[in-house]
Amino acid sequence: MNGYRHVLSASMLLIVVGLVASTGPRAQDAPPPSNPQNEARQFQQQGLAAYQRKDYLAFVENMQKAVALLPDHPGMIYRLAVASALVGNKDDSLAQLRRLVSMSIVEDISGDPDFDSLKDSPEFQRIVEAMKGLKTRVGTSVLAFRLAEKDLIPEGVTHDPVTGDFFVGSVHNRKILRVSKRGKAQDFTSEKQDGLWAVLGMKVDAQRRALWACSSAVPQMKDAQPDELGRATLFKFDLNTGALVKKYPLGNGDAGHNCNDLVVSAQGDVFVSDAESSEVLKLAQGADGFAALVPAGQLRSPQG
Repeated sequence: MNGYRHVLSASMLLIVVGLVASTGPRAQDAPPPSNPQNEARQFQQQGLAAYQRKDYLAFVENMQKAVALLPDHPGMIYRLAVASALVGNKDDSLAQLRRLVSMSIVEDISGDPDFDSLKDSPEFQRIVEAMKGLKTRVGTSVLAFRLAEKDLIPEGVTHDPVTGDFFVGSVHNRKILRVSKRGKAQDFTSEKQDGLWAVLGMKVDAQRRALWACSSAVPQMKDAQPDELGRATLFKFDLNTGALVKKYPLGNGDAGHNCNDLVVSAQGDVFVSDAESSEVLKLAQGADGFAALVPAGQLRSPQG
C-alpha cells in the first residue's frame, strides 16, 4: 500500500504540474500592451476605406471608435463630423464641428460637399462664421529668414542668444542648418551625420555652448530603413563647432520610441517627451542615461 500510495502521489503530482504548465499564463503568450494611437489609426484607415467604397455606416462606426480612443485629435473629429453628416446624423455632425471651433481649428467646411446636407442649417452657418473669425489676424510679424531648400520639412527651431544664430532641424534631409543673423543658411551638420535620423525638437544651452536635438526614425525621412523605424536618440552637439559630444538612445535603442521635443533647465538638466512610449524623461546634468519623470501610461502622446 505504501508503494502504491507513493506511485499514486507521484502520478497526481505529474498531472497537477501538467495542468499548471498547460493552462498557466506564459510571458511569451501575454498580449502586447495596447497602443491607443495605433488602434485609433487602424480604425481611421478602415473608416477611410469604407468612405472610398461609400459604405458610410462603416465609416461612421470606425470613426466613432477612433475618436473614442483619441478624443482630442482634430483630424479624427473632423472625419467623424463628415461621417455623421453622410449618414444623416446632423446633430452629431454639428456637435463635432462645434468641438473643432472650441479647439480653434479652422476647416473649409462650406466648401466640402460632404456637408451638403447641413448647408441650409442656421447652426452650420454660425459654425462657418465662427471658423472665419478664428482666421482674423490678431498680431503682426516680419520675415526672419527664408530657406532655399524646398524638401527640408523643417520641424525644430531654436536660437542662440550669444551669436544671434538660428538652428533649424530637417525631418526629411536628416540634418541641422545654422542661419546667421543676416539670414545666411549653411549646414551645421551634414545629412545623416553621426547617424542622425529625422530632426525634431531642438534647444540651445547657451551657457554650456551645447545644442541638444531630438532625432527619431520616421517614414518621412530620406532613406528610411524598416529596421530603424520607431527608434530615437537625443543628440548633444558642440554649439560652436557642430561636433558630436554624445548620443543618448531612448529605450536602450529599442523600437517604440519618438524623441519629440525637449527643454533644458537652468541647471543643465534635459527633459524629453517621448511621443511613442508616452513618457517624459529626464537626463540629469552629467548623467549617462534617462530617468522617467512621467512613466508610460499617464499621458497619451506627450509633445512640446
